[in-house]
Amino acid sequence: MHSLTAGIINELEKWWLQRKTKWFLLFLVLIPVLAAWLVARVQGNAGISAIVGNDFPLIMLGILTTVLLPLYLFMCAADSFTAETAMRTLKITLVRPITRTKVFTAKLLSLALIVAAVLAGGWAASALSGLFLPDGGSTWGIARGLGAYFAAFFPMAVIAIFAALVAQWFKSSTTAIVVCIAVYAALKVLPLFLPEAAVWSPFAYTDWHELWLQPSVPVLRLMNIFVFISAYSIIGYTAGLFRFTGKSL
Repeated sequence: MHSLTAGIINELEKWWLQRKTKWFLLFLVLIPVLAAWLVARVQGNAGISAIVGNDFPLIMLGILTTVLLPLYLFMCAADSFTAETAMRTLKITLVRPITRTKVFTAKLLSLALIVAAVLAGGWAASALSGLFLPDGGSTWGIARGLGAYFAAFFPMAVIAIFAALVAQWFKSSTTAIVVCIAVYAALKVLPLFLPEAAVWSPFAYTDWHELWLQPSVPVLRLMNIFVFISAYSIIGYTAGLFRFTGKSL
């Protein structure tokens, strides 16, 4: 357990020391601030209140979970797997008394913690930005937004596992990212032409948090989706671990 914890800390330190990490976190804060300022300015000039402060974090969450966070996870997975294999630094990690299983698990858990950190930062930035809009800052609105961001963690974790699996098949980080984007976009668009695909595609649930906000969603349906997401996580973890432990470095 100590070696697994040390591996997670090591992965998070490498993530934090990257320059792109600071730029992304700054971008994550600036987007809701600028969006709230723009919305407040437009609504003030038009004399309307189409977007209120309580709904603003949810709008930002939709953008974050559909576009920004998946793209960022693709880059993080490519850096953690493809880039380290190409630079031969992964061999140095395995010199330590730690198994490949723990190294792979530490990398996935660090990606999960990155998801949690990004969602927490996105919620804080959007909730504070929503204070500049009408009806912003209510206790009910804050609790509602926090619950939605918490629910969004699970489908984003599946995307992180998928990215880790795909990244291991390529020697170029750019190629790995492009393939991840292409597969993700294809599976997001496919239900538009084949609605049945939404039943089995894990990427069809990036807006899962919206179900939690509806007053009359059956609990059984939420549990079924949760089990479905968990099953894809187990399959993705097992397939990724099999690839990681079997390939030559």
